[in-house]
Amino acid sequence: MTADFRHVPIMLSETMELLKPQRGGVFVDGTLGGGGHSNAILERLPEGSLLVGIDRDGDAIKAASDRLSQYGNKFMALRGNFFDMRSLLNGVGITEVDGILLDLGVSSYQLDCREMSRTINDAKVKMSSSELGENQFPYANIYVTGALKKYGKIVSSTNDLLDLLNQLLKVFNERG
Repeated sequence: MTADFRHVPIMLSETMELLKPQRGGVFVDGTLGGGGHSNAILERLPEGSLLVGIDRDGDAIKAASDRLSQYGNKFMALRGNFFDMRSLLNGVGITEVDGILLDLGVSSYQLDCREMSRTINDAKVKMSSSELGENQFPYANIYVTGALKKYGKIVSSTNDLLDLLNQLLKVFNERG
């Protein structure tokens, strides 16, 4: 499953210009994903520097670690959520960093992977993007739960969810 977990960053030159990894130090890619940004940072990092990649998704950690293994001890992957960055970094003895990157877009790999929840293919519904099962969409769950109570729909797959959302859109459009 990890072979296709790649990321081709957009606005890469602008990102590198702002981050300036060539100055060296400790950098963090808090949304490691397929390692596209991390690869670009590592290409520019001088020896003695470190990039720490953080991701919740085990597939992302494995794919990026495999892809970035050529950089040896300049790269370290940590599994977790970037919200917990301070404690994750403290856990490996890092108390200060020189730059942080967070690419807060959507992962096309996770969209395409049937086992991941943010898919438009028909798959089991779980409002999480990691096999750890943490809920990334608590507000979406509240709205969906309210709609379920009102319209009495059973939602167990993404196709069921799409049907429910289409019904809700019709109701909202009829109300004007």
